[in-house]
Amino acid sequence: MQKGFHIAFSGTDGSGKSTQAGFLFKKMKNANYPTYFAENNDIFSYNILQNLTAKKQQVYFRNLIGMDNSELVMTFDALRDYLTDILPNLCIGNNVIVPRSNFDRIAKAKLFDCSNVDIIEMLHTSLCSLADLHFFIDVPPIIAIQRINERGIDTEDLTIIQKYYSILKKMENEYNWINIDGTKSKDQVHSQIWEIVQRFLTNKEKLHRMEN
Repeated sequence: MQKGFHIAFSGTDGSGKSTQAGFLFKKMKNANYPTYFAENNDIFSYNILQNLTAKKQQVYFRNLIGMDNSELVMTFDALRDYLTDILPNLCIGNNVIVPRSNFDRIAKAKLFDCSNVDIIEMLHTSLCSLADLHFFIDVPPIIAIQRINERGIDTEDLTIIQKYYSILKKMENEYNWINIDGTKSKDQVHSQIWEIVQRFLTNKEKLHRMEN
């Protein structure tokens, strides 16, 4: 059986990575590609930490257990998701779409200046294989903030978004992600992503036939 392909997305909040991942999932399903949408599931640890924080009458769990410990806990949640959800689906031939890659977790550790960021990055990169296609939805921070404000669900600090964006840009170059201009319309962004994915899948199918 041919192993499935791992397609991941990265970007700041407000970049539209989850939206585009959802669009791609529907497109691939409609095109009869076996596809699985891997939701990031850090609810288990998050709920435990939130309950503990409430009992201690604190506001943020990161203030209670420290930034380094918080990000390490989230890292192990992400690794669990990869080893028990993403990898098994790839092994049975499903193409797996991840709306927020493990590299976003690494970027968060760098954002918060965690002293254990090297350990966090080592865990992710040594235990999880790189995605076959990794899209960076590139949206300048000022536009991302505008979108977040228009969404009206939550708020973000522009300075934090700018720092996070800068970290992701460096990682984009280091790991050779595919840059997608996220300032265009949703349909235009989706069309660009689908063109790349379709070309990739077609080439892989041709190569598989040649090998067999």
